[in-house]
Order: sequence, then C-alpha cells, then structure tokens
Amino acid sequence: MTLRINRRQFGLAASSAFAFTYSPRRVWGANDRFYVAGIGVGGKGKGEVQDITEEDEFLGVAAAPDGTVWAVGKHQVGADYQPLIERWDASGWHVVTAPSVHGSSVLNGVAVAPDGSVYAVGWSVLAGGKTLPLVERFHDDVWSVEHATGAGLLSGVAVQPDGTPLAVGWATVDGADHIITMQPSGNHWNLVPSASGEPGRLAAIAVGEATVAVGLTFSDGIPQPLVARLDHGWTPIEVTGERAPETGGDQLLGVTGELGAFRAVGIRDEVDAFASLSAAGTCSG
Repeated sequence: MTLRINRRQFGLAASSAFAFTYSPRRVWGANDRFYVAGIGVGGKGKGEVQDITEEDEFLGVAAAPDGTVWAVGKHQVGADYQPLIERWDASGWHVVTAPSVHGSSVLNGVAVAPDGSVYAVGWSVLAGGKTLPLVERFHDDVWSVEHATGAGLLSGVAVQPDGTPLAVGWATVDGADHIITMQPSGNHWNLVPSASGEPGRLAAIAVGEATVAVGLTFSDGIPQPLVARLDHGWTPIEVTGERAPETGGDQLLGVTGELGAFRAVGIRDEVDAFASLSAAGTCSG
C-alpha cells in the first residue's frame, strides 16, 4: 500500500511505504538579514555573526540515557576543518578535546550505545583531495580514533539492538556515487559488502523494528529522495508525493524512528529557492 499526499497532508502508510510533503518556500530578499545564535561558540551565543574567520558548527546530536547530550560537527579556521565534540549536562555545554586526525576533517553523525560508548562518524580530506571515512569512539572516558578501511565518507550512524554500531555514507567512483555501509570488527571498521555498492547516497540511519536509512539517488542528474530498509542489503522503499520542479530535486538528510514508525526530513530545490521536505511511513519486521 502506498499513501499519496499533498503539501498540507501527511501520514503513515502501511508496511514499507513512505510519502513526503514539503513546506512553502521562503525566498530571501536583498533587505533580509540573518541572525545566528550559537550554543557551541566559546560557550556563549551571539546574536549576529559578521566577518567570520573562525566558527563552530554542529551537524549531529544524540542523547544518552543519563540525560547527557553529545553534539558533533566541525571547527573551522579559514579553509581548514577539524572535528568538534561538545557535551551537555546540567551545568551547560562543554567543549571536549577531540583526538588528532589527518587532513581537514568533519564529524557529521553521532550515536550512543547501551554500554555508554559514543560513536561519531564523518570524513577526512587529505592533501590531493582523497576522502577517507572517519570514526571516533568515546569509551572509558576517552575519545579515540578507530581505523576505517577504504575511501569515501560516513554521514550517519545508529546502534543496532545487539549494541553494534552501523554507519552509512557514500563513496564516489569514476564520477558516480555509491552507497557504503560500515561496521566494526574489533577496533577496525570495514565495509559491509552486501549493503555497499548500490547507486546513491545514504545520509542518515535509524533503528526501530527495522533499520531504515535515507538519502538520495540521481535520475538524469536530478536528486530524488531515497528511503531504504536493511535486509541483508539495502532494499529501496517506494516514496510518493508531489515531485520537485523538473530542474530541481529532493534529498532526505535525517531520519528518526520508534517501533515501526519512521519520519525523515530534508530539503527541496525549487530552482529559485529551497523548501523543507518531510517523509513519513512505517517499516516493520
């Protein structure tokens, strides 16, 4: 069963079906002004940011059972990026010392395991432009880098019911993007062959009654929303709804789920502006 919706309606479809909707666009004019509030900039926010040569940006967040919140992202100085890790507790936000890494590096996703371990994933860009997956782990009160094989980048991570983390992303080979899925074996992260190699990008992953990831594929060079469930490999789930303009495109960037219900969010390129995108559906078993 597939649920079809318009821009004002959305809901949950039957097993393994997703539908999306989007919010009306907002076009920024010449007289508009941005105000940026930061919770991770030296511990204090600023109302307006101008002439930025150094900045912090959060890209992923996860909460632990004890109420601690972990946020990861990047600390930028000029054109160089370094991993950013901050922890929130009852006393506020605190910058955590991240382990040293090679190249210009970003952490994009984070997840907390039942044993209290925290996993953060992202990528490093080395001299010459080669991109490598980056995995960092918090265990025994210390953050460390774990070895990840191959090339590409990791964008999202989730913890499976058995406590094993699973990360998703993509690698570009001969100008085409291919999904990569990685999991650890000891302190080494390796590709999951059955869940890697298909065309597209996976940006985020969530675990409920099923494991679901979202991202995008390309059709004639135009991004199309991708939702897939893990069943040995990634099985695409039909996504329906009002499509983006012909030369625009849709992509899903985040997903969350509980039991069999999942909701994903992303962006729509309307050619002359961007709009928010939402998808919802059920996927169980």
